[in-house]
Amino acid sequence: MKYPGSVISRPLLLGLGAVLIVFFIINVSYDIEKKRETEKRREKRKHRQNLDSLLFHPRRNHQGRKSVGNLDWHSGDVIPVFFRKNVKEMKINCEPLFKGSITAQSRARHMKHPRREISPSMYALLTKKCVRFKHYRNYITGPLTSKENKFPVAYSIIMKDSVFQFESLLRAIYRPQNIYCIHIDQNSPKEIRQAVQNIASCFQENVFTVSVARSVTKGTLSHLQAELGCLRSLLKHPEWKYFINLSENDFPLKINSDIVNILTSLKGANSIPGIPLDQRAEKDTGKLPSGVKPYIGEGDVIMNRETAHFAVNNPQAQSVLKWAEKTQHPQQTFYATLNYNPRQFKIKGSYKGPLDFQNLKSLEHIAKFVDSKNASSHACHGSRSFHGYCTFGVGDLPYLINRKELFAFRFRWDIDRLVLQCMEQMIYQRSKEQFMYPKDYALSFYKHLDIVKHQL
Repeated sequence: MKYPGSVISRPLLLGLGAVLIVFFIINVSYDIEKKRETEKRREKRKHRQNLDSLLFHPRRNHQGRKSVGNLDWHSGDVIPVFFRKNVKEMKINCEPLFKGSITAQSRARHMKHPRREISPSMYALLTKKCVRFKHYRNYITGPLTSKENKFPVAYSIIMKDSVFQFESLLRAIYRPQNIYCIHIDQNSPKEIRQAVQNIASCFQENVFTVSVARSVTKGTLSHLQAELGCLRSLLKHPEWKYFINLSENDFPLKINSDIVNILTSLKGANSIPGIPLDQRAEKDTGKLPSGVKPYIGEGDVIMNRETAHFAVNNPQAQSVLKWAEKTQHPQQTFYATLNYNPRQFKIKGSYKGPLDFQNLKSLEHIAKFVDSKNASSHACHGSRSFHGYCTFGVGDLPYLINRKELFAFRFRWDIDRLVLQCMEQMIYQRSKEQFMYPKDYALSFYKHLDIVKHQL
């Protein structure tokens, strides 16, 4: 049948209508799919920004150049900074814990900790894309002040068990101008060694692992040999000013700019603990070079470059090393004996002042706070190890942030992860605040240390 005045049949009209309906459905489906794709791209872009965004929008100075802290940056330069933390990490409010709130400490002891340790195998995946790894883990990949840039520091890190805790330490102290030597224990599992090597490879020349690994026991000859191996490698890098020895269970109490200011205030002095050693307690150790007196310390040191060079290259130092190898505590005796014989060795920065044999605290030292049961009046709020060392807990946070030392030992992620999270948060916040609103660090205490006043 044909409609009047029309040449279009009814079936044809119905067919056109069906085509239009199908076209409409396809078009609507396409729009829905397009919206989904747009939303996916938006989510991906947002996720990428969360992981990779490293740009900070700085204020401009009167010359139109980007100005951040004490540095001027040309337009277009990338300004590295602790830019943000993962959402889960930032949910924890550590401020009451640092203020010593009993209520906050009680809650912290009973709360669940959602943050999990990153496994060695996961690090192998993360480090396949080094740029993303460094951004995701919030590494500062540029010097934040010109003073830091001109004052590189060398570190050795002796590690064995926890890649995650080692990487947390490295991240807290990392700056591209500094140099880091990593000694991985010979007995560490293959996946741990591989994970650490992968992390180091992401930083090219300023983070490296030693080629010869040893089985290390803290304070023993093996520990000293591992550190001296690192020192030899570190001395191939010509710029650094001071050397600091660390382990995976250490963590900084100061941000990098404060560490640089403190080390600068030492004016070349070493901070190496030491008291005269009663050789009657040591048997069959052999003889020291003529006129050299034996000393013993703690093994945690801050030494200038000249002392480090002397320790690994000077024939007299090698004689002291042979003697120290036969003592009960080689690491503690070697460094201390070098530092407290200024007339014999004439090492710049060594100590030439008086020493009180009866008083173990006759000198203040700033390398590391170690809460030992026999040498500290501090009430440990964490747990004591078999050897009497305090493994810090959240109750120790108010005490730790007021210490004068640069680092503290001992932290264990598997025992109290919250205390480490809060320490990380503190370093993050202070680094960011110092970056955005620079202020001078109070250095009077450090400038008036005996090691500064009585250095050679």
